[in-house]
Amino acid sequence: MKKTNQMVLVIVSYIALLIAILSGFTTVVGYTNSGGVHKDFMLLDFLLSSEFDSFVMQEYHGSIVWNIDITFVRVMAVIAVIAVLCAVIGLKILSEQRKNTWPFVLTLVGLVGTMIPSIILFICIVVLKNSYVGTISCGIYPIVSPIAMIISIYAATQAHRKNIEYQMKLRAAEGLIRRGGNL
Repeated sequence: MKKTNQMVLVIVSYIALLIAILSGFTTVVGYTNSGGVHKDFMLLDFLLSSEFDSFVMQEYHGSIVWNIDITFVRVMAVIAVIAVLCAVIGLKILSEQRKNTWPFVLTLVGLVGTMIPSIILFICIVVLKNSYVGTISCGIYPIVSPIAMIISIYAATQAHRKNIEYQMKLRAAEGLIRRGGNL
Protein backbone atom coordinates (compact mmCIF):
# COMPACT_ATOMS: atom_id res chain seq x y z
CA MET A 1 0.00 0.00 0.00
CA LYS A 2 1.25 3.43 -0.81
CA LYS A 3 1.43 6.02 1.93
CA THR A 4 0.04 8.63 -0.50
CA ASN A 5 -3.25 6.73 -0.95
CA GLN A 6 -3.59 6.61 2.81
CA MET A 7 -2.87 10.33 3.15
CA VAL A 8 -5.38 11.25 0.43
CA LEU A 9 -8.12 9.42 2.34
CA VAL A 10 -7.16 11.12 5.59
CA ILE A 11 -7.01 14.54 3.90
CA VAL A 12 -10.47 13.97 2.39
CA SER A 13 -11.72 13.08 5.85
CA TYR A 14 -10.16 16.23 7.35
CA ILE A 15 -11.63 18.44 4.60
CA ALA A 16 -15.10 16.97 5.09
CA LEU A 17 -14.81 17.53 8.85
CA LEU A 18 -13.73 21.13 8.24
CA ILE A 19 -16.67 21.69 5.88
CA ALA A 20 -19.06 20.36 8.54
CA ILE A 21 -17.57 22.66 11.18
CA LEU A 22 -17.61 25.72 8.92
CA SER A 23 -21.22 25.05 7.90
CA GLY A 24 -22.16 25.65 11.54
CA PHE A 25 -21.10 29.27 11.10
CA THR A 26 -23.56 29.72 8.25
CA THR A 27 -27.34 29.61 8.38
CA VAL A 28 -28.67 26.84 10.61
CA VAL A 29 -32.34 27.85 10.71
CA GLY A 30 -34.21 30.49 8.77
CA TYR A 31 -37.55 31.81 9.99
CA THR A 32 -40.08 34.22 8.54
CA ASN A 33 -42.49 35.27 11.27
CA SER A 34 -46.17 36.08 10.90
CA GLY A 35 -45.30 39.74 10.27
CA GLY A 36 -43.14 38.82 7.26
CA VAL A 37 -39.81 39.56 8.99
CA HIS A 38 -37.12 37.02 8.09
CA LYS A 39 -34.10 36.15 10.24
CA ASP A 40 -31.36 33.57 9.84
CA PHE A 41 -29.77 31.94 12.88
CA MET A 42 -26.27 30.46 13.22
CA LEU A 43 -25.05 28.09 15.93
CA LEU A 44 -23.53 31.00 17.82
CA ASP A 45 -26.95 32.67 17.93
CA PHE A 46 -28.31 29.64 19.76
CA LEU A 47 -25.48 29.73 22.28
CA LEU A 48 -24.97 33.43 22.88
CA SER A 49 -28.42 35.00 22.63
CA SER A 50 -32.05 34.25 23.30
CA GLU A 51 -33.22 35.86 20.06
CA PHE A 52 -34.25 32.49 18.59
CA ASP A 53 -36.45 31.87 21.60
CA SER A 54 -38.13 35.27 21.42
CA PHE A 55 -38.41 35.45 17.62
CA VAL A 56 -39.25 31.87 16.64
CA MET A 57 -40.50 29.94 19.65
CA GLN A 58 -43.10 32.57 20.53
CA GLU A 59 -44.92 31.62 17.32
CA TYR A 60 -44.91 27.88 17.98
CA HIS A 61 -48.45 26.59 18.46
CA GLY A 62 -47.95 22.81 18.39
CA SER A 63 -47.85 20.41 21.27
CA ILE A 64 -44.70 20.37 23.36
CA VAL A 65 -43.15 16.95 23.04
CA TRP A 66 -39.75 17.81 24.44
CA ASN A 67 -38.90 20.94 26.39
CA ILE A 68 -35.42 22.02 25.30
CA ASP A 69 -33.81 24.74 27.37
CA ILE A 70 -30.57 26.62 26.80
CA THR A 71 -28.68 24.28 29.14
CA PHE A 72 -29.43 21.35 26.83
CA VAL A 73 -28.23 23.38 23.82
CA ARG A 74 -24.98 24.25 25.58
CA VAL A 75 -24.41 20.63 26.65
CA MET A 76 -24.94 19.57 23.01
CA ALA A 77 -22.40 22.22 21.95
CA VAL A 78 -19.82 20.88 24.42
CA ILE A 79 -20.44 17.34 23.20
CA ALA A 80 -20.02 18.52 19.61
CA VAL A 81 -16.68 20.18 20.45
CA ILE A 82 -15.48 17.02 22.21
CA ALA A 83 -16.63 14.96 19.22
CA VAL A 84 -14.66 17.17 16.82
CA LEU A 85 -11.56 16.81 19.01
CA CYS A 86 -12.00 13.02 19.08
CA ALA A 87 -12.33 12.98 15.29
CA VAL A 88 -9.20 15.11 14.76
CA ILE A 89 -7.11 13.08 17.22
CA GLY A 90 -8.39 9.80 15.79
CA LEU A 91 -7.64 10.90 12.21
CA LYS A 92 -4.15 12.02 13.20
CA ILE A 93 -3.34 8.65 14.76
CA LEU A 94 -5.10 6.78 11.94
CA SER A 95 -2.86 8.49 9.39
CA GLU A 96 0.29 7.05 10.97
CA GLN A 97 -0.31 3.49 9.61
CA ARG A 98 -0.03 1.67 12.88
CA LYS A 99 -2.32 -0.86 14.44
CA ASN A 100 -5.35 1.33 14.49
CA THR A 101 -8.45 -0.22 15.98
CA TRP A 102 -8.90 2.24 18.84
CA PRO A 103 -7.98 5.33 16.76
CA PHE A 104 -10.52 4.17 14.17
CA VAL A 105 -13.20 3.80 16.85
CA LEU A 106 -12.24 7.21 18.27
CA THR A 107 -12.51 8.71 14.78
CA LEU A 108 -15.92 7.14 14.14
CA VAL A 109 -17.26 8.25 17.52
CA GLY A 110 -16.01 11.77 16.83
CA LEU A 111 -17.46 11.92 13.32
CA VAL A 112 -20.83 10.49 14.33
CA GLY A 113 -20.90 12.79 17.36
CA THR A 114 -20.26 15.73 15.06
CA MET A 115 -23.12 14.66 12.80
CA ILE A 116 -25.77 13.98 15.48
CA PRO A 117 -26.70 17.63 16.34
CA SER A 118 -27.30 18.46 12.69
CA ILE A 119 -29.48 15.39 12.18
CA ILE A 120 -31.53 16.14 15.30
CA LEU A 121 -31.99 19.72 14.11
CA PHE A 122 -33.00 18.62 10.62
CA ILE A 123 -35.55 16.13 11.95
CA CYS A 124 -37.03 18.70 14.35
CA ILE A 125 -37.42 21.28 11.59
CA VAL A 126 -39.01 18.82 9.16
CA VAL A 127 -41.37 17.27 11.72
CA LEU A 128 -42.41 20.50 13.46
CA LYS A 129 -42.50 22.95 10.53
CA ASN A 130 -46.32 22.97 10.36
CA SER A 131 -46.57 23.90 14.06
CA TYR A 132 -45.24 27.44 13.53
CA VAL A 133 -47.32 30.46 12.58
CA GLY A 134 -44.51 31.61 10.28
CA THR A 135 -42.30 29.63 7.94
CA ILE A 136 -39.28 27.78 9.31
CA SER A 137 -36.63 26.36 7.02
CA CYS A 138 -33.35 24.48 7.22
CA GLY A 139 -30.20 26.39 6.58
CA ILE A 140 -26.94 25.08 5.22
CA TYR A 141 -25.68 23.34 8.38
CA PRO A 142 -28.37 20.64 8.85
CA ILE A 143 -27.96 19.57 5.24
CA VAL A 144 -24.22 19.95 4.58
CA SER A 145 -22.92 18.60 7.90
CA PRO A 146 -24.40 15.07 7.61
CA ILE A 147 -23.28 14.78 3.98
CA ALA A 148 -19.76 15.90 4.87
CA MET A 149 -19.65 13.50 7.82
CA ILE A 150 -20.80 10.57 5.67
CA ILE A 151 -17.96 11.34 3.24
CA SER A 152 -15.53 11.62 6.15
CA ILE A 153 -16.71 8.35 7.70
CA TYR A 154 -16.33 6.60 4.33
CA ALA A 155 -12.80 7.97 3.85
CA ALA A 156 -11.79 7.04 7.41
CA THR A 157 -13.19 3.53 6.96
CA GLN A 158 -11.23 3.08 3.73
CA ALA A 159 -8.06 4.35 5.41
CA HIS A 160 -8.61 1.87 8.26
CA ARG A 161 -9.17 -0.98 5.80
CA LYS A 162 -5.97 -0.10 3.92
CA ASN A 163 -4.07 0.04 7.21
CA ILE A 164 -5.27 -3.45 8.08
CA GLU A 165 -4.19 -4.76 4.65
CA TYR A 166 -0.78 -3.10 5.07
CA GLN A 167 -0.30 -4.61 8.54
CA MET A 168 -1.25 -8.07 7.20
CA LYS A 169 1.32 -7.75 4.39
CA LEU A 170 3.98 -6.71 6.91
CA ARG A 171 3.23 -9.74 9.10
CA ALA A 172 3.31 -12.06 6.08
CA ALA A 173 6.71 -10.72 4.97
CA GLU A 174 8.14 -10.63 8.49
CA GLY A 175 10.01 -13.95 8.31
CA LEU A 176 11.10 -13.59 4.69
CA ILE A 177 13.65 -10.84 5.08
CA ARG A 178 16.97 -11.78 6.69
CA ARG A 179 20.12 -9.85 7.29
CA GLY A 180 23.04 -10.72 5.09
CA GLY A 181 26.18 -12.06 6.72
CA ASN A 182 29.86 -11.40 6.03
CA LEU A 183 31.04 -12.59 2.64
